[in-house]
Amino acid sequence: MKKELTIKRNGFYLFKGSLPDNITAGFTGKEIPGLDPPGNMLEILGELGANKKIAWMAQKHSWRVKMVQRAGHYSCDGIFTENKRLVLIVKSADCLPLIFCHKSGNSLGVVHMGWRSAEAGILEKLDTGHPMSGYTVIAGPGLRPCCYEVGEEFLSHKNMAPFITQSGGKYIFDPISFSHKKLTEKGLIPKNFHDLSLCSKCSGHVVHSNRRDGTKDRTLNFIFTNDVTE
Repeated sequence: MKKELTIKRNGFYLFKGSLPDNITAGFTGKEIPGLDPPGNMLEILGELGANKKIAWMAQKHSWRVKMVQRAGHYSCDGIFTENKRLVLIVKSADCLPLIFCHKSGNSLGVVHMGWRSAEAGILEKLDTGHPMSGYTVIAGPGLRPCCYEVGEEFLSHKNMAPFITQSGGKYIFDPISFSHKKLTEKGLIPKNFHDLSLCSKCSGHVVHSNRRDGTKDRTLNFIFTNDVTE
């Protein structure tokens, strides 16, 4: 597991160092409300000089992941594509966004991993049609163990219980260890899991957090292939 680095642009951040040169990925800061994913993303794409169509999700806190080839709004919590003219978006405000890039360059994906999706087995059921050993995964801005407090009843959630600890009378879920463990069990090479280490709630008001502010605004996490000529 490696720590991910970022560089800041006008209102958004780009991941630096872990992805191939022909892939761009990152997330929006608090300057962007994220309530209009296509509109907000088009502004960023314009600044980056990219010409793309956009695919994003309704995000139902489910285990469902879809393979898509067209732009649009999908009812699921994960989307993957082999279409190099698409940009994929996953919204977050405390749930963990996971960004996927296959070394072949032929498969990109985003997953919205809230606790309901985690308990439903979204990572265990994930089937992209490519070996997980070929992917790099980045855990974007979301709750970390410092702030991911859950109720005692979560100990009855069998999938999550091994990743819940008790501290000072509180129960804390670790979504990073959970994601790392589940994905490496599916074949992800451990060193290819990169953690941004940015807690949405306590890391300096960099991104939106519902637990901190009660906001309806959303951080937009994105990935796309740089413009191609074919």
